[in-house]
Parts: sequence; structure tokens; C-alpha cells
Amino acid sequence: METVMVTGSDGFCGWPIVLKLLKKGYKVIGVDNRYRRFWVTEVNSTSAIPIFEPSVRIKKANEVYGGRYYYEEIDISDYDSITTAITKYKPSTILHLAAQPSAPYSAIDIHHCNFTQTNNTQMLRNIMWALNDLKMYDTHLIVTTTTGIYGAPDFDIPEGNIIINKDEIPFPSMGGSWYHMSRAHDAANLWLANKQYNFSITELRTSIVCGSSTEETREYIEFTNRFDVDFYFGVVTNRFVSQALKDQKLTVYGKGLQRKPMISLTDMVNSTVACFEKGVGDKKYNIYNQLEREISIVDIANTIKGFCEKTFDSSIDVLHIPNPRVEDEEHQMIIKNNRFLSDLCDGKISCKLIEAIEQICKDLYLYKGGL
Repeated sequence: METVMVTGSDGFCGWPIVLKLLKKGYKVIGVDNRYRRFWVTEVNSTSAIPIFEPSVRIKKANEVYGGRYYYEEIDISDYDSITTAITKYKPSTILHLAAQPSAPYSAIDIHHCNFTQTNNTQMLRNIMWALNDLKMYDTHLIVTTTTGIYGAPDFDIPEGNIIINKDEIPFPSMGGSWYHMSRAHDAANLWLANKQYNFSITELRTSIVCGSSTEETREYIEFTNRFDVDFYFGVVTNRFVSQALKDQKLTVYGKGLQRKPMISLTDMVNSTVACFEKGVGDKKYNIYNQLEREISIVDIANTIKGFCEKTFDSSIDVLHIPNPRVEDEEHQMIIKNNRFLSDLCDGKISCKLIEAIEQICKDLYLYKGGL
């Protein structure tokens, strides 16, 4: 039975991935330190959809999936802790999803900025050094970073690095926040590790993930996934749905014409698991742009408005307010994802963004009183 380690296993994307892997018959090692729960509490918020403690999730997962889920509550920014866990389980693949993922959180002050960059880069460095020190060169390291590494350039974004005179050059770090730059540092370190060490690395540059649940998280109440709507951890779709269900105006920053890369939670999970199952075996550093397509902020607002008005018989307005961010409000991002679609999605997306947005509305409507 193949063993896969998932860091960030208690998180928004990590937990559904754990369930998908268990359902497909793998032995899964979940690694988490519960920091996401702490960070959300720190900003005086909570998951809008109630979630269970890790112990409850673990117990139910093992009841359903035959005791194949093992959990290590450790901080992998500590080298000895992650090295001990890797030595103990000897995973054939490590899916590294653990990170402080919020741009606004990383900008609260110098302490949160330093924590974000130190925490994120140190965790990845520890994993790479552990694999090298343990001589586990057959382990496939899969890391989810972000399409935010690319920034918002006025040219088409390639899928990964760029080619100049037959040399493959890392894409310049153009991230727009302290968080995004932490992942740019991660990408640079992945590039270096590939040159230094002899193991396969795949980087999934993940776009904005849109969703509240997957087939697996809907199967049992204990499997319910987290869903944040606050300023720091709630992405734009979450915020708009929350406003709609509270009969508030959907507040679009500025013109809202800028297009952002997005993918449904279902397809993020499916393609990440597909990356694990596909394997690489070529000892190369492979990069995929993990997105379905680009969509404008105002289009997202109008989609939610239309669905909620039709489904819940409500009347919703879209309000444009001054933009607190420094950004081009009409930027038309074009980002290539051909290899991602062909290699990890069999050429098709299983859950379109519109379907994911509608599912968010349905899921959150059940918990409307808790918003």
C-alpha cells in the first residue's frame, strides 16, 4: 500500500485531499500544527461553516476508511520534528500544502510579515533537507505554492519558468504581498534543490480556490470542511456569498474589471491527487499552473447576485466602493495552463467555477444564522 504524507492536513485544501486519498485506498499521514485555527481566532473570526476538532475528524476517517489515516500534530518549521516523522513513515510522496496563506495577515505588521516569510520558507527548506539527509531520493515532493508568484504583468504568463537562449530561467518574483513573496522564495528554493539534490519535484502554482465542499466532505457531518469569510482568510467569492446571504450589498473594490485566475476546490483536490498518482520519476523540477480560467471580480459578484436572487428569492445590489488596494482595476490577466489541463485533468475540468460558486451558496445557506 502506497504511503503519502500531506502537510497542512487540517486546512481548507489539505483536509479534502486527505479524504480523497483515503477513499482511493492509500495510507495517508496527515501533518498539521492547527495554526490555521489559531490564526482565524486571532483575527476574531471563526469558520462560517462549523468544523470538528482534528481528533473527531481522525476517528471518523479511520472508521470509514479502515484505519489508514495517521496524524502527527507537529510544527514542521522545526527540522527535527519533520525529519522524525519522515523517518517513521517513509512516504513515497510528500504533498506539502502547509503555509500561512493570507496576504492581508502577512501585512498586519512587521511581526506577522516576518512570521509568514520565516514560517513558510523554513518549512519547505526543512522538508527538502530532510529528504536529502535521509537519502530518500525516490520520494516525490509535490508543493502547492500560488499563481500570485507571477504578479500581474502586462504579458501572457507562461506555465512555470521562461526560456532564454535555450536556458530555462526562473520567472522573476513579482508577487504583490509579503505572503506571495514567501512563495516566490519557496519557488526559488525548489529550483535550487533540484540542482543540488537528486529527487523529483513538482510545483503546483495554485490559483484562487473557489469552493466550500467536495463529494467527500459532504458524505459525513464530521468531514465538513472549513469556510472563512473574514477579511484576512476569506477569498472574494466567500465574502460576496456571505454578503448576499446577509442581504447586504456586494462590495466590489473599484471597477472590479481585473481578471483573477481561479479553480474550484473539487478540481484543485482532484488535480493534486492526480499529480501524486501520475508521479514524475524524471528527477526534474516540474511546474504546473493550477487553474481553470481567469474571471473578473465583477463577474463573480454578478454570478452570485443572479443565483441568490433566483434560488432564494432575494434582491441583491452590487456596490462599487473605493479600492483599498494598489492594483490595476482593469488588468486582463492571461495565464497559460495547457500542460496542467492535459497532464492532470485529462483535458477537462470536472467542476466549473459557476458550479462551485452555486455550491458555496447552497452550503452556506444552511448556516446563514451563523454569519
